[in-house]
Amino acid sequence: MSMVTIKRILLPTDYSDLAAHAARYAQFLAEAHHAEIHVLHVVALSSAAGISPVAADVGAVPLLPDTGTLIEAQKPRIELFVEDFVGSSGVKVIAEVRVGVPHDTIAEYAREAKIDLVVIGSHARGIMKRIFLGSTSKAVLESSPCPVLMVPVVTMPETAPSTTSNRSSAG
Repeated sequence: MSMVTIKRILLPTDYSDLAAHAARYAQFLAEAHHAEIHVLHVVALSSAAGISPVAADVGAVPLLPDTGTLIEAQKPRIELFVEDFVGSSGVKVIAEVRVGVPHDTIAEYAREAKIDLVVIGSHARGIMKRIFLGSTSKAVLESSPCPVLMVPVVTMPETAPSTTSNRSSAG
């Protein structure tokens, strides 16, 4: 059996405390394996169009803003996330913002960038909510071209201060 090589780790982020918590795992693994971290934020098509996911599911045809504008608006925010949670370790970090369906876009990026491991936060909600609502992390697990490490919210320290940046940012 050959040894697993991890050189590229994908960290999808929605800028939440859970994403910041998953970033700690990604950073630790990147340092241990001398790997680079790709931080990816996906602007969901339904939110970019200002319609609810339910409306998107029933066939609403939104008028989308220019994707270049959406991406540019998120750049300061992803740069702050990188600086606050993965940028201080000396690990090479590549930050990317894309517009699309989150789980599809994450899987597509993983294929394009030849990612070896996806590290994603998971709310680990109850089974009934997952069945009826689904979850991005579950969908990523099912569509990813590589292994996925799901970091559940239950592993977050209860007494930890909020990891959300206090700085103001665009978006």
